Amino acid sequence: MHSQASNLDDNYTQGEGDTQDEGDTQGKDDTQGKDDTRGEDESFHDIGSLGDLGDDGILDNKDILDEISSSNALVPGITSTIPLQLTDELRAYINKTQELISQIQSEQKVLEGHYNSLQHQHLLDQQSHLQLAARVDNYQIQQIQLQERTSKLEKQVEDMAQLLSGPSIDTESSVGP
Repeated sequence: MHSQASNLDDNYTQGEGDTQDEGDTQGKDDTQGKDDTRGEDESFHDIGSLGDLGDDGILDNKDILDEISSSNALVPGITSTIPLQLTDELRAYINKTQELISQIQSEQKVLEGHYNSLQHQHLLDQQSHLQLAARVDNYQIQQIQLQERTSKLEKQVEDMAQLLSGPSIDTESSVGP
């Protein structure tokens, strides 16, 4: 029995020669089924295209954020890590967005020009309307003045007609015997 205990002691020793810990690779080497090809100097072209992101196959903000949070490639100026392929696609997206913003701004300037032109035309129309209203007022004033003159002339004509049709002056009776 002593020899069996001795054999057990020889085969199982605690401390430096512990064979139960030597084969345990959980932790530092466990990739959990992922093909981890990322290294310090690699460019990460093996990560996949953006079309492969997400369950629906459509690239959306959630897919981009998931990819950004799960990558290890450092991009200058950004504190989080982004794979280089995603960075290129983000740059292309940003460039396209900036082009669209420029187009919108130029269209906005054209629309502002049209608006200013219409506003100017509206002001001219208002000015013309005011000028026409002033002319109408002048014509109405002139018409009133003409009516007053016509009324005066008609009265003068009536007065002259009465004088002509009135009693005649007897020149014989005014002459003495």
